[in-house]
Amino acid sequence: WNKGRGLYSITIDNGYCKSEYQVYFENDLVTVHSTDIMAHSEIFGDFGDGYSDYMSEEEFSCWFIFEMKDNGIVFRNLGAAG
Repeated sequence: WNKGRGLYSITIDNGYCKSEYQVYFENDLVTVHSTDIMAHSEIFGDFGDGYSDYMSEEEFSCWFIFEMKDNGIVFRNLGAAG
């Protein structure tokens, strides 16, 4: 937390793709963000080691924005890219 902002995030590498999940707080807004990055997994090691030639790169991202009100959390917006 710093100056009314906070961030919780986790990155998961399942061997096929890397995914990142974030919950971002800024003043009265809460953003829940998910990104799937189709990239070479660190699990396989180097490309020349014979285990993987997977080099595709693609990214998808979506996010939900909520506002904290006196009577609860209100949905404001949804976005996506990729």
